[in-house]
Formats: sequence, C-alpha cells, structure tokens
Amino acid sequence: MRKPLSPTPRQLGSILADELHPFGKRRQQQLFGKISRKTKISPPELAKQWGVDPAKIVHWIKVGELRAIDASTTRGGQPRYLIDLSDLAVFEASRSVQPPVPRVRRRKVDPNVINFF
Repeated sequence: MRKPLSPTPRQLGSILADELHPFGKRRQQQLFGKISRKTKISPPELAKQWGVDPAKIVHWIKVGELRAIDASTTRGGQPRYLIDLSDLAVFEASRSVQPPVPRVRRRKVDPNVINFF
C-alpha cells in the first residue's frame, strides 16, 4: 500500500500563507462565499438587469452620463462598450430619486388690512 502524497514544504507554506493572510483566496471564500471576478458589464447585460432597451444604455454612454470603455479591436469600427461596476455605482447614485422639498405656503395678504408693525 502506498502512502498518501503529502504536500511539499513549499506547497504547505503556500497553503498556510493563503489561509492566514486576511485577503487570501481561501480566506475570501470563507468570508464571502464564491467570489465573482467579473468587474465589467456590457450594455445588453445591464439593460436586461434594469429592464430597459440596450439603446438607452448606449445613449447614456454617448452623452457622457455613464462612463464606459470601448473594448473593440478596431478603432472607428463598431464600438464594444464595457461598463465598470464602480462607474455603474456612481451613475446610479447620481440618478437616485430624492424626495421633493415641501413648499412653504404663504398666507394671502388682505389689501384691506394695514400692518402697523
């Protein structure tokens, strides 16, 4: 019967360092579960999430409201926009709805009343 393979000292050091480091992959998975490595999203994906037309997302990019990068392989060809998730958070914050400020109603002034003070 063969002995189970044990990790080499180098592998063991890597495993321990990864588990002990506060931002190691295994530590992150323990804290946050499966980590998504995707940091950019395309306009059709965003449009599907928000329930709007992809042309609306592209319009926001073209007018400068929503930041994106052009990841197309040729300059001057069809653009392939990618939106960073941090830029998306800034865009959402800028378009958040604020409750309306209540208006102060002024009393009507009666022309027959004279104010002495």
